[in-house]
Amino acid sequence: MSKKDLPGLKDRLDPMTKNTPSIHVASHSEQESLQKEKTASPAPDRDAQYLLKMTRKQRRQIVRLAAMEDLTIRGFILSALKDKGLEVTEEDMLDLRRKQ
Repeated sequence: MSKKDLPGLKDRLDPMTKNTPSIHVASHSEQESLQKEKTASPAPDRDAQYLLKMTRKQRRQIVRLAAMEDLTIRGFILSALKDKGLEVTEEDMLDLRRKQ
């Protein structure tokens, strides 16, 4: 099969794949909408992660300071950022660890 035959391949396969639930050839408009979904920005209420590199000494200090205030590291950092003007809700401050 040459490259010239490829555009007609979908037309030849459509009758065979319509009754097969596990095979779906997306139309051009479906492919465009899927591409738009992939490139769309994430919803504003979704969690996002941020990696911050620091020295071991700094991390130990954060752990100690958070423990002194009876907070998780996440809660401690969010409270510090809240003091600097970041909008942080009470829901953001909840401990997300699972109770065992």
